[in-house]
Amino acid sequence: KHIENFVYKALTKKKQEIFLHMSARVAEEFKDGSFTIEGFVTDITHRRKAEEQLIRQNEEYQSLNEEYMAQNEELNQNLELIKKTNQELKIARDKAEESDRLKTAFLANMSHEVRTPMNAIVGFTNLLNDELAAEERKRFVSIINSNAYYLLKIIDDVISISRLESEKIEPEKNIIGVVALFDEIHNSFLPEIKKRNINFKYDVPANLKDLFIKSDYQKLSQILNGFISNSLKYTNEGEIVLGCKKKGNQLIFYVSDTGIGIPGEEKRRIFDRFFRGEEAQKKAIGGTGLGLSIAKSLTKLIGGTIEVESEYGKGSTFSIKIPLLQAKGKSGMYVGENPDEKGLTDLQVLIAEDEPTNMEYLLTLLESNVKCLDKATTGKEVLEKVDKKAYNLVLMDIKMPGMDGLEASKIIKQKYPEIIIIAQTAYVQGEEKLRAAKMGCDDYLTKPIRKEELFKSILKFFPEKA
Repeated sequence: KHIENFVYKALTKKKQEIFLHMSARVAEEFKDGSFTIEGFVTDITHRRKAEEQLIRQNEEYQSLNEEYMAQNEELNQNLELIKKTNQELKIARDKAEESDRLKTAFLANMSHEVRTPMNAIVGFTNLLNDELAAEERKRFVSIINSNAYYLLKIIDDVISISRLESEKIEPEKNIIGVVALFDEIHNSFLPEIKKRNINFKYDVPANLKDLFIKSDYQKLSQILNGFISNSLKYTNEGEIVLGCKKKGNQLIFYVSDTGIGIPGEEKRRIFDRFFRGEEAQKKAIGGTGLGLSIAKSLTKLIGGTIEVESEYGKGSTFSIKIPLLQAKGKSGMYVGENPDEKGLTDLQVLIAEDEPTNMEYLLTLLESNVKCLDKATTGKEVLEKVDKKAYNLVLMDIKMPGMDGLEASKIIKQKYPEIIIIAQTAYVQGEEKLRAAKMGCDDYLTKPIRKEELFKSILKFFPEKA
């Protein structure tokens, strides 16, 4: 019988722990059942401690290996993230470079777009000093007006894109008659259309002719006007159609034309800011590259989506889909003949304006048509004059030195609610309109003020004078 590999711990006299390995066997057995054992004992302390150290090291190595594997996994994830970030950075860099390129092209184009109408305005204005036949003078004035309004459109586009980038703009909820809206847009483009070999019409299905909707009139009108202006640039013959149709709970407004169309590769970028197609650049067609980008942003503001369908060489259709929110009642839009300013002779009018040229323009428009016409250049002076005379109407400039026009309007309305106040200002933001209304202004005209717009506004409040 053998007894092997028996390991036990023991303590030395110095109380040190040792490990002993004993190997033994039965040497001799006796009849009475006793036996003798022979064997040997080996001190395996160093070996045992070395084994334990190896086990500990192995555990440490395993732990380190697991840690390294986790770090490796994290590194792999970081590498993937770095790759993805690098791709995004590359895309962002490419976009930034493209944006810089487009901005550079935009500024160069803007210089051209501004200087072209300015050249006509300055040139023909100087020619008006010469002795001219009445018909020629009339033609020169028409050219100056046309170029001035084109220049104003460029300024409006730049302001719009700046506001859409930097401000939180809330849409209004106006009651809009679809036919009235189309009538107004159609009539505004007729003078230009008559000079061209183009048929311009609008198409409203029979079931939508009496439709009134709730939406932002100014933004909706701006989008559709932009579409038509765009069509006019690229359509030399054929037709332009302004239309609408109902699809489920959505209303689709569209403008289609028989113009040059858009190449396939340009369609995906047509709504990008500053983008101008190759054809536009080749043919030197005017524009800033902002109009369709503005239309896209405005469409999003009123809760809609924008689309384009086009076949190169055959024409394009730009459309927006907006939620169909039906309304009852009459449209708030004024649509009618040009107002007759001859019938305002009973009115007593006060003009509040601190810019001498603007004051002179308004005085010239009104002085032969109203009973009494006074002027003031500050808000304080306005209040002093209304306390002394019973005015029917105040044309109030918003920005004046000292007390501004809005503060003066608020005080006037508190004391004399019957006085009609029409704000006239260079501020174009919708929020300014709302602020003016809250302060007591009955209407709001944006500079430059057209003669027909001024008299249309006045006659809204004094129809019996017409």
